[in-house]
Order: sequence, then C-alpha cells, then structure tokens
Amino acid sequence: MKRKVTGASLIMALLLSATGLTLVNLATADPIVYLPNIVIKSDGTVEPKTEFIKQDGNVYTLTADLPQKYAIKIQRSNIVFDGAGHVIDGSITSTYGYGNDGLSLESVTNVTVKDIEVSVFLWDVSIENSRECVLLRVKARSLQLQNSNFNTIAESNIGDDHHSLLMEGSNSNTIIRNNISWVGLDGYANTFFENNFGIRPDFAYVNEGNFWDNGSVGNYWSGYEGVDANGDGIGDTPYVINANDQDRFPLMNPWDPEIPYDTVPPRISILLPENKVYNASSVLLTFLIYEAFSSMSYSLDGQDNVTIAGNTTLSELPNGSHNLTVYVTDRSGNTGASETIYFNVEVPEPFPTTLFIASVITVAVVGAGLIIYFKKCKR
Repeated sequence: MKRKVTGASLIMALLLSATGLTLVNLATADPIVYLPNIVIKSDGTVEPKTEFIKQDGNVYTLTADLPQKYAIKIQRSNIVFDGAGHVIDGSITSTYGYGNDGLSLESVTNVTVKDIEVSVFLWDVSIENSRECVLLRVKARSLQLQNSNFNTIAESNIGDDHHSLLMEGSNSNTIIRNNISWVGLDGYANTFFENNFGIRPDFAYVNEGNFWDNGSVGNYWSGYEGVDANGDGIGDTPYVINANDQDRFPLMNPWDPEIPYDTVPPRISILLPENKVYNASSVLLTFLIYEAFSSMSYSLDGQDNVTIAGNTTLSELPNGSHNLTVYVTDRSGNTGASETIYFNVEVPEPFPTTLFIASVITVAVVGAGLIIYFKKCKR
C-alpha cells in the first residue's frame, strides 16, 4: 500500500531535520505493517462487529485496551467516542511501528473524542477534512490536523522530542490547556492559549496569521525569561515565537490540571422585557450571566445579532409582536443562548390636535353665522 505524500509530510521532513534526525528510505527499511481497522461507518454501524466497541445511541465506548490488535476510523458525524481510559497501542518490533493511523476522523462534523491514549503509529491521531470536533484528554505522540477547521483540542498531552502537533491547511481551530512539545503549523486564525509548551514552537515551521493568546491569557513557555512585576501570573513582556508571531500574555506558571476545561455554555436569564404589552417604543433589555464572559449579543425578531456591552435599551420598536434571544460567549469559547422572550408593543396613536382645533374653529364660525342669521330674522 502506497502512502500519499502531502504538505504535512513535507513539514515532517522539516521537523526531522530540525531535531537532528534523518529521513530513512522506507524501501530499504523494515517492511511497513498495517493493523486492521475498526470502522464506525457513516450510517452508525461498526465494522467489523466487535466486543471492543459498545454502542449506546450516538455514544461509542472502547471496552478494553487494543495492544497491536486494531486501529480505529471514525466516519460518522455527531457522535461521542469515549476511550474510557484505554490505550490503542501500535508498538511493534519494527522501527516505525504500524503504518496506518491509530485513531482517525475522516470527513466528519461534531465528533467528540475523549479519554484515550494512542501510541506508535504513523500518525497516532489524525483529523482530516473535519470540522467542529473536540479532542478532550487525549494522549498521543503525534497528532495531525489536515484541512480541518473550527475544531478544539483540550487538556491533552501531545508529542515528545521527535513528534508533536502538526497542522496543514487547517484554520480557526482552538488549542487550549494542553501539554505540547512543539508545533508545525500551516494554517490561519488558529488560537493557542493556556497551553504548556516545553520546546520553542519555532523549532518547527510556523506561518503567520495565528493567535498565541486569547486577548488576555497566553501560554506557558519553558524558555520564557520575562518577569511578572505585578504578580498577576502573566509576564510583563511578550514571548517572541518568531519574527511575525508572539504571545502577548505569557503565563508564568503551567496551567492547573485541577481546574477542568470548561465545555458548558454560559447560563443566561432575561429579566426584561417580560411577556407583556408595552405602551412605549423603547423597552429595557436587562439580563443576568452566571460566569465570566468574552462577548454578548442579542437577536430581535430573528434578525442578525447585535453586539452589546451589557444591559441596554431596545429603541424605536414598531407596534406589533416581537421576540428576543440573548447570546453570550464565555472565556472558554462556549456560546449559550437564553430562552426566547415574546412581548408586544402597542403605542397609542397621537391625538390629532390640528384636526381638533380646525373642527372647533369651524363649529365656532358656523355658530357665529347662525347667531347673525337669527338676529336678522328677528328684525
């Protein structure tokens, strides 16, 4: 079986060069061996049927370690794959281990993989052409994202001296609260914060256009030599990654593993408006948020979200029925929505003063004319 050469392979060559290792001609090395795959197919079935995977609705749980038995492919979207603390082990006597990926996500959306260790495959974990997936508490020597966007990797241990996190053509991913040895990065708008980096990431290829903090919190770097004069836990000077990238808010200490990664959306309670009729075109919007937040907005009558800084006033509302939903994003990137509030606006029509005055004048003129007429008749 011939393995395709991709941009990620080129990045790997750069990384091997940086670490002082050399590429080996695989044609003359030990033959590449592949493990059979357990596939969670797009229709939800597991092939082959096996006692190692227990399915309960959209949750698939690994029931035992897989030492040199199987690799796993996930092709179904909107599921949870729970490793339950087990290990997919690809270590063999061959120099290179097994030639397939240990755990791969292929063209899926909204898949959560958690609590699993994968070791000694060509790629221990591979995410390809996938989006909005979450890797939580995953341990792997090598992890690649290829053409995959809007994913989250959290509370995971990635890499060693010669392997780590590689991202090719992958954008807008969030990498938070991980132990990472180093990074090879070809993508844009990826955000890294609250990670522990043991080796400088410019050890590998890193392109421009990514974010190494979230605007207030950055990462812990073992090589950072700055000081923290005010004792807020954040270095007073940026950590320079390369000529174009820097962490503006480097952490002075590693992130605390006792504080779990937040995956829960914020809770929002709308106090005003209430479900009633308002006789004014301006209505107060007042709400409560039960955790620290990074952004807030509301949608009125299904229109585009309007960003706000806090409680506000909804002005120039037309008469009729309205509905309102508030959205809040917390500092871990979770977005929550309030319940939708329904209310009505009925502003009375203004009394036609001009018409009333004109009518009075008309009546007065008619009345004066009648008085003159009656006087003439008496003569």
